[in-house]
Amino acid sequence: MYRFHPSVKWKGGYPNRKEIVGEIERLWKRYGLDEKTKFDTRVERVYKDEQGRWIINDPSQGRFDGVIAAIGTCGDPKTPHVPGLDNFKGPVYHSSKLDGVNAEGKKVLIIGGGASAIEALEFVHHEKAEKAYILARSEKYAVPSTLFHLMTDMTTDGSFLATP
Repeated sequence: MYRFHPSVKWKGGYPNRKEIVGEIERLWKRYGLDEKTKFDTRVERVYKDEQGRWIINDPSQGRFDGVIAAIGTCGDPKTPHVPGLDNFKGPVYHSSKLDGVNAEGKKVLIIGGGASAIEALEFVHHEKAEKAYILARSEKYAVPSTLFHLMTDMTTDGSFLATP
């Protein structure tokens, strides 16, 4: 996952935020993109000119061969509002804040089904959680084959029980 350049080699199956951002910064500097990058620009319009080149807002910003929507998946953690969560007595962690968390012998609910949820599943497996539940809208396509044995009971709502 997150394979975007041939020189990038991750330490493990799923890189953490620090590794991803570090590799992006390394490549950004390697290719001199710091001189070609403009931050904090409000994008109000993206369109093509007659030659098929992209224009951002207006032609004074330049014309481009391609556009990459970098919407900040490695940005600040965002936790969704879950009604009744204030009444929950146990700890709640964002998937980006799992370093140092002890999950051994605990029952864990993972909410979500993207790469972060799968990384959290891998984490609770290695931490020897008693049980892990994933609550997701749909079946997952990115579960590493090393974790298939954890998925023992797929339910009709798309959630599944994982037993480490």
